Amino acid sequence: MPIKSAELHFLPRMLLIGALTLACNTCPALSCTVNATGLGFGTINPLIAADATSTSTITVSCTALTSYSIALSAGGGSFVQRAMRSGGNTLDYQIYSDATYLTVWGDGSGGSAVVSASAASAGTTSNAYGRVPHQPTAVPGAYADTIVVTVTY
Repeated sequence: MPIKSAELHFLPRMLLIGALTLACNTCPALSCTVNATGLGFGTINPLIAADATSTSTITVSCTALTSYSIALSAGGGSFVQRAMRSGGNTLDYQIYSDATYLTVWGDGSGGSAVVSASAASAGTTSNAYGRVPHQPTAVPGAYADTIVVTVTY
């Protein structure tokens, strides 16, 4: 009996890391907070020749106007091709910093780019655009990967 549907999920656990160096003894303490939502691709049918897409948001809020950069790790793959896993099976995917899916969001290495912006207490939100290319031989399962989000300010 042919497979008519397969559940392929991306449930990232994003770890948030920040770095701060101040050279002023009388300056007020500067701090930033980060909130990241996961990418969820839902159920993917490998018999339908279509890519699956999803959008995540990363919001940075700081106590004062602050410039920062956001880097994403490669997860279980590389910046050329990230990979989710379900047991011994893999499912290729990628995360982009633009809605045209042209700029791979990473740490600046391997052809990837970081996202830079500035934020104050109201916060600034950056969108992460995920895409799972059509993979007709994908094995059904619940797939996951872990991406580390690093915010440097």
